Amino acid sequence: MKLIEMPPRWQECVKKYLETQDHQYDQISLADFKGHTKIVFDDDSFAYFRYSFYLIDAERNELGVFTEHCGYHIFPLYNVTIEIYDLYDNRVRSEKFEIE
Repeated sequence: MKLIEMPPRWQECVKKYLETQDHQYDQISLADFKGHTKIVFDDDSFAYFRYSFYLIDAERNELGVFTEHCGYHIFPLYNVTIEIYDLYDNRVRSEKFEIE
């Protein structure tokens, strides 16, 4: 996925992420998809993305999920829980975001 393909407000966020990674790529690559991401919403519905990672844009209260095969998805960061799973579907960690 090339940075030009995503909303401009997310391009800077992704660039900052890429600068923190060990690889030398200037765009998201296979090395970035190390697990799965589950977003649990306030009403207990959820979305599960295989081979994905997420980024938070705290300034805009947005959550971006980037997937290996299904592009990117942007959600409001409003009363959600993000669960990270390894490639064997074992939950690795969980993070809750509450906005009042």
